[in-house]
Amino acid sequence: MYIPLGIRSDYSLLQSLIKIPELIDVLKSNSITACGLLDDNLFGSMNFYNSCVSNNIKPIIGLKVKVNDYYIYLYAKNYDGYVNLMKLSTIRKSSKSDLNIDALYKYRSGVLAILPASENETCKLYLNGKVNYFEEEINKYQNIFEELYIGLDLQGSGKHNVISEFYCIKNKYNLKLVGLHRVNYMKDSEFEAFKLLRCVDMNCNSYTPISSEEFWNYASREDLMKEFNRYPELINATSEVAKKCNLEIEFGKYKLPSYSDEIEN
Repeated sequence: MYIPLGIRSDYSLLQSLIKIPELIDVLKSNSITACGLLDDNLFGSMNFYNSCVSNNIKPIIGLKVKVNDYYIYLYAKNYDGYVNLMKLSTIRKSSKSDLNIDALYKYRSGVLAILPASENETCKLYLNGKVNYFEEEINKYQNIFEELYIGLDLQGSGKHNVISEFYCIKNKYNLKLVGLHRVNYMKDSEFEAFKLLRCVDMNCNSYTPISSEEFWNYASREDLMKEFNRYPELINATSEVAKKCNLEIEFGKYKLPSYSDEIEN
């Protein structure tokens, strides 16, 4: 069963049209039992978590970050992982720069990672024939995360070739592959509104979208099952990721930070 893992909400400011109440209604109407939110911050995580729980939908909290110019999707497997996502998000927001590998390693506990082939330079190294550099980078990430996936989508041209490339090397490099479908607006008819949103973000009067953006609408489970029908492993892997992410947040108790009483000279 396909589980959406790449949905961005309007908490990703000027990046998405999707409001969480609207998203929950669509998930319920399509009998979706789990869903991953993937904003570039955690501002909407509590709204999403509580809305999902109250509607018997499993919430999967994700965070899209940039690490040394490489995009990576991080998901909380448990509460420890959620705390680490908050720490990584805070580091990125307070420093106003990309994260580095050291930060990922320090706060890797309880975190599952996906390298999106369409946005991650590590994946592009292999696709561009730079195999040695790819091996070096993929080993680096495999040494950080116990759960690491390559995310593959079919949004745009040439994506079947990309999937074929990674199918050919998955055993050699011990790669786990998962299907992705990026969602920044719900309906096809909202594409023009999405372009206007991008104009506001970029302070321009006209926006020329990249080729894949016109496919960033929500797609039903049935449509995606048909789209990925040649790659059932990718569909099954979305459920596998969902099963590994079991975040439970306890409310009603104070969670005050602890400070050392030692005074440095």
